Amino acid sequence: MLVSVIIPTCDSLIPPRENEKRFNILLKPCIDSLVAYTSMQFVEVIVVANGCEKETIDYVNSLGNNFKVIEFPEPMGYPKSVNAGLRVANGEYVVLLNNDVVFLPQEKDTWLKMLIEPMVKDKKIGITGPMVQISPETRKEFVLFFLAMIRRDLLATVGYLDEQFTPGAGEDTDYCVRAIKRGYDITQAPSPLPFDLVPGLLPVYHSPDSTVIHVPEWKDTFKRNGEILISKYGKLQEDQQRELGNDFERPVIGRYDAIGGPERLRMVWMRKIMMEHGWKKIYDFGCSTGFAAKFIQDIPDLDYTGFDYDSRVTNFATRNFGHIGKFIPLMITREFVESLEAPEIIIAFEFLEHLEDGRQLAQSLKEKVKCVLATAPYNEPPGFWGPHHKLHRLFPEDFPGFKVEYLRMNECVIGDTPAEHNQPTLMLLSWIGEEPKEEEKKDA
Repeated sequence: MLVSVIIPTCDSLIPPRENEKRFNILLKPCIDSLVAYTSMQFVEVIVVANGCEKETIDYVNSLGNNFKVIEFPEPMGYPKSVNAGLRVANGEYVVLLNNDVVFLPQEKDTWLKMLIEPMVKDKKIGITGPMVQISPETRKEFVLFFLAMIRRDLLATVGYLDEQFTPGAGEDTDYCVRAIKRGYDITQAPSPLPFDLVPGLLPVYHSPDSTVIHVPEWKDTFKRNGEILISKYGKLQEDQQRELGNDFERPVIGRYDAIGGPERLRMVWMRKIMMEHGWKKIYDFGCSTGFAAKFIQDIPDLDYTGFDYDSRVTNFATRNFGHIGKFIPLMITREFVESLEAPEIIIAFEFLEHLEDGRQLAQSLKEKVKCVLATAPYNEPPGFWGPHHKLHRLFPEDFPGFKVEYLRMNECVIGDTPAEHNQPTLMLLSWIGEEPKEEEKKDA
């Protein structure tokens, strides 16, 4: 298995230091650490030197047969430089590596194994990297390309980076969205907690501003490329919502869509309760597109089933989250609840207020499970959140036996009191049955 590492470098933009060559500032520490912590026998390194001094070319040529340099006299920017490297790369896997990345002390090949392992386990994963973020322009997750691994067959399908983003910024977002649209998955490696997009544990250090601050008019470029992303992808989630949301009856959120604000907050609330009790078997009533599963996917032996009456929605959920659980098109009724095989926990978010008998159903659920987690709008006037709500002016006394907390929507805070001045508030309802005593467990 051959791995190609592509390192674009442009040292003519970097101000020289006294008695030090420009390439020593970034490129040499990057390559030194790469060689120190990588078994090089199956690795080729392609340095795309654009706008570099002769000393940089000579330095790369002195490094041995594993290294090759592609030379361009003028700075070309990141997308064009990477594409030049991709055209000559031979590896089964291709690593895009910024010249301002330094590998930290580790056993040899640790970083490489962390990037490859997800792709070996799942052939659908086409791009990995140590940091995943959400693009504000597209509201999609993407791998930051300061360090990223791309599967060879994805390159054949998706193609090269879009050079209209030259000199850089936004090309990684664009490429990840294109890959996802072609059926590939992206993932952070190693994975963080599933609800927290933070830098992973891959042993590298990246100085994010060491190169771009030297690019002329960088802020203007960043703004322009953001506008390109908006023009290409800015309506992706709006289109999903319009197609499947049924006039905002439900939120439509896919696997790589941004999940923020109150939606994220209540999912983290749900996860905390599940983790505290060790529950694994969960039914999600009114699951929408199943995005709740994303927040608990790391629970060992998770048994998740989502229900929504619209088969188009459960099909979408299966495409996006079918790797976590299963989704069933079904209208939830009192009769179904009475007949169901009991899971450990039922969640019913944005669900009870859609049913004429939502109050009664909440009580029925308690007879079947160890825990019920639900939400209901607090003191909502008729029509405030759309025509799909059948119950209005709900208060804690409508759900006896449930503990009530308040998610103040505008503040995005969970507290003991609703928002003031009739601002939108969601009641977080939790009921946890009594655990059997130790004596009862032994008798059982």
